[in-house]
Amino acid sequence: MILAPIATATEIGLMPIYQLCLIAAGFYQLYCISKGDLECRIKAAVITFGLYSASLVIYLLTVGLPTATHYGWVIFVISSFSNLKRLKTEQLHRHG
Repeated sequence: MILAPIATATEIGLMPIYQLCLIAAGFYQLYCISKGDLECRIKAAVITFGLYSASLVIYLLTVGLPTATHYGWVIFVISSFSNLKRLKTEQLHRHG
């Protein structure tokens, strides 16, 4: 919610709409967690996975992954996908 927009703004440049989307996704993620609604959490996880994947692609197309710290975006994508997978598994077990 805070660090991803700052990182993308400083390393890639100001992309106000994209960075606002990152902030909004962070707030939505927190909202869904506090609400405790599994469907909402899955939607938030899909949004987060999409934005982190987009960030990785933007990095690859602009500056690349020149340092080890830039590989953190790969970790974010893997982590967000794992979270999405876990939530979908939970949903299947609840309704199955």
